[in-house]
Amino acid sequence: MTGGPLFGLLALFILLSMPLAFAILALTLISYTVLGDTPLVTVAQGMYFNLKHYAYSSVVYFVLAGYIMSRGQLAKRLLDIADAFFGWLPGGFAISGVVACGLFGSITGSDLATLAAIGTIIVPAMVERGWSKEFAVGLAGSSALLGMLIPPSIPAIVYAIFVNVSISGLFLATVVPGVLLICFFSAYVHYKSREIPEESLKSPSLRRILTSLRRGSWALLLPFIIFGGIYSGVFTVTESAAVAAVYAIFAEMVIYRDLKLSDVYAACIRTAITSGTILLLVGAASVLATYMTFAQLPQAVSEWAFGYVDSKWSFFLITNVFLLIIGCLTDIMSATLILTPILKPLYQLYGIDELHFGTVFLLNLYAGFLTPPMGINIFAAASLFNMNVLRVAKAYVPFFLIIIFLLALVVTIPELATWLPHAVMK
Repeated sequence: MTGGPLFGLLALFILLSMPLAFAILALTLISYTVLGDTPLVTVAQGMYFNLKHYAYSSVVYFVLAGYIMSRGQLAKRLLDIADAFFGWLPGGFAISGVVACGLFGSITGSDLATLAAIGTIIVPAMVERGWSKEFAVGLAGSSALLGMLIPPSIPAIVYAIFVNVSISGLFLATVVPGVLLICFFSAYVHYKSREIPEESLKSPSLRRILTSLRRGSWALLLPFIIFGGIYSGVFTVTESAAVAAVYAIFAEMVIYRDLKLSDVYAACIRTAITSGTILLLVGAASVLATYMTFAQLPQAVSEWAFGYVDSKWSFFLITNVFLLIIGCLTDIMSATLILTPILKPLYQLYGIDELHFGTVFLLNLYAGFLTPPMGINIFAAASLFNMNVLRVAKAYVPFFLIIIFLLALVVTIPELATWLPHAVMK
């Protein structure tokens, strides 16, 4: 089966409202059994062996850590620390929300957990301080997605496994762009704060900073344990995810005593559902990717592309536009699993650093999450804050443009993505 009918059939399944994991699985079964004349057991075996990759376990543990923290008080304590450091600035509480989203994302790797844990705190507080609800929701929803970019990002883990690049290397590649995005969002908030009479320069309180650090020290310690352990060689990415989950349960139940066993049970149930959905999608897509490789679809796309693309810059331009459109129409996990087998030979032929391209790929799909018609984050924020979907989409526009600006910087200055991993891992 060639690429056109293959993706046409996938589009038909999606239009028929078939869940994406089952749509990809159905397409895989058709490709192997009807067109490839391959026994059905091959598909099951392929899914099993592809999901045996040790690093996939980290997805489950990071998801669990996110759900545990969103049900307890670790997220609020992180926000209190950020507010103590930045709350004295004009727009300081909103800036604190951005920083807290980055910190929370650096522990859980989950955008929806970040939105539920941090967004539900900062949005009502910002409205009370004079900010419009649209701006508050736009900021919370956009900042929550920092968990997709700042490590340990779950999409980054899946991307790295699927294209066979270093997970820890890709984690490091997204650190500088993630920090820059926090700075850009914060600068925009500071600029907009001039319109809010209540937002003015205050005196920083050393006592409040020390108090917040004392109360939130267990929460703040977790990112250092995760990344210190990974890059010192004490444990792997998967082991760090397990440490994060156990640490979150211990801190919430024993140290802060904010959770009951029933809360942990509920978090485990939600983790099983979320992780099962992700891994079913990964398993089906990995077998489909194998079929596409045997059918030489990536090579065919490469040959076609070279007829129209004559430099890496034109390749980047076309790829960015394409990925932004795809990001509007599907979720980041599906896009990663379907597109990476096709794009990998292309960026390799143009001599583009694999960590650089991985960062650009994730940034494009990050932006797509903020755009209709399929931007999942839009619907999550609309439901969480009881707002019309179009109002949420409009609120995201300035933050979407900031992400596009950062994307242009990362494309033109590869060192923003490659310097840190090459410096740390050489």
